[in-house]
Amino acid sequence: MSTATIFKNGFFFEAAHCLKRLPEDHICHRMHGHSYQVELELCGPIDRRGFVADYDDLVTAWEPIREELDHTVLNEVPGLEVPSTEIVAMWIMLRMGWVSDRQPGHITLHQASIMRRVGTMLQSVTVFESNSTRSRATRASVGEIDPDTWASLSAQITGAA
Repeated sequence: MSTATIFKNGFFFEAAHCLKRLPEDHICHRMHGHSYQVELELCGPIDRRGFVADYDDLVTAWEPIREELDHTVLNEVPGLEVPSTEIVAMWIMLRMGWVSDRQPGHITLHQASIMRRVGTMLQSVTVFESNSTRSRATRASVGEIDPDTWASLSAQITGAA
């Protein structure tokens, strides 16, 4: 059976946050908001319809996540108490991965990218998996993500002990 990788972008949400672990004089310590764009990469077998995943199914899977994030204070969302872009990308990766793991045909979510506008600049962070061990294989564009942080966030989101 053939496999393929697909990219889906065009997922958006608006949210506010503050990064209280930064010094008080840092601009991001104060409450502020962003427009976020999310891109997903999925890999899996090509089904009888010729798809790895139907885009409509991805939109359906994204909708409850968007509802949880859109027009909120991210600090108040369980698992996002420290809502840096890296942590938000990890959170989305886990939530969407939790959905994709249950799809027929063993579809795998390999990567989640999150972009946000800061003035005229676009910042981007990508979280990806290089194998099936989430707690060991996840990295962000700024370097290796602490495995304990990943495992803790994973447990919170998936309900695992």
